Amino acid sequence: MLKYVLRDRFGLSATLLRRVKAEGAILLNGEPVFVNVRPAAGDRLTLRLPPEEADFPPEPGPLQVLWEDGLYLALDKPAGLLTHPSHSRYTGTLANFALAYAQERGAETVHAVGRLDRDTSGVVLFSKGAYGKSLLRERPMEKRYLALVWGAPPEAEGLVDLPIRREAPLQQRR
Repeated sequence: MLKYVLRDRFGLSATLLRRVKAEGAILLNGEPVFVNVRPAAGDRLTLRLPPEEADFPPEPGPLQVLWEDGLYLALDKPAGLLTHPSHSRYTGTLANFALAYAQERGAETVHAVGRLDRDTSGVVLFSKGAYGKSLLRERPMEKRYLALVWGAPPEAEGLVDLPIRREAPLQQRR
């Protein structure tokens, strides 16, 4: 069925697939179709991704672009900067700056693929639209962190393999 072709072969997430279906934007040989159709060898599939709107404002700001292509934007996030807007801070974030940068280059919106806490510096990957984020959703990503510690740990090196959580429910520092 076409549903599995779009999910497995082209990497559409369930959310993006629902949006595309609602728009009637799936064409097989130029004709609108439902996702339960079975494509045949030689069929031509056209998918029109619906336009997107960001749910936060673009804002020019300082950015250090590490890498960019048609789907993704990798940025160096300095410590002290929020990755994306929240209920307490709607502007002045890396996502606001990334959105302004991407829109100047023709993208409609950006989605942070991951995030870093405010006081953490490092690389943050943004997709330029839902399709790029959808492609990465099913692929495992490896993250490595380097931490500075106060005092002398008992071992020269080691592995901390514990879940990360807030100190108390809904608690934020500062």
